[in-house]
Amino acid sequence: MKKLLIISAAVYSLVVLASYSGLAQSGTKGDYAKLILPDTGGFFKSSSPVAEENLSTVNTRAMKDFKRSFKSSSDEKWYRSIEGGFLVKFVLNGIKNRADYDKKGNWIASTRYYTEKELPKDVRAQVKSVYYDFTITTVEEITFPEHLVYIIHMQDDTKWMNVRICDGEMDIMKEYLKQ
Repeated sequence: MKKLLIISAAVYSLVVLASYSGLAQSGTKGDYAKLILPDTGGFFKSSSPVAEENLSTVNTRAMKDFKRSFKSSSDEKWYRSIEGGFLVKFVLNGIKNRADYDKKGNWIASTRYYTEKELPKDVRAQVKSVYYDFTITTVEEITFPEHLVYIIHMQDDTKWMNVRICDGEMDIMKEYLKQ
């Protein structure tokens, strides 16, 4: 009886381990960005501006990375999150941008906000081939360390829609009916 219990426990453990490792291997690059994106957006939701006279409180690593990465930026405004991280909003080449940093000053992501005109042609073609009746109102281009994600805000006569494209995969994030 004891041997049967030990063998059953061993088989059960192997089945559980195999199922968990299978789940860990099944994710795609697109899944990574889909999981990360809401977390990053929520991380900086409750941010407060850093007064110009208090810019010395901004993490120096974040400040140096920003100055190196976005050399010709203008109108920069720094913000501190409740969690201790930082974000900076700025304009670069006439396009609104945002860069996010954690509390240690490590770069998390950058976001560019623009219109359909600035959208890369291949991405625009991918969206318009499916949603040809929709008007693209705004594009958020989010650059993570290993991924580039587009969130495309669109509308037609009856609804608003946000479509996400990551690594060539497109899915609907949100959809609202107009009233």
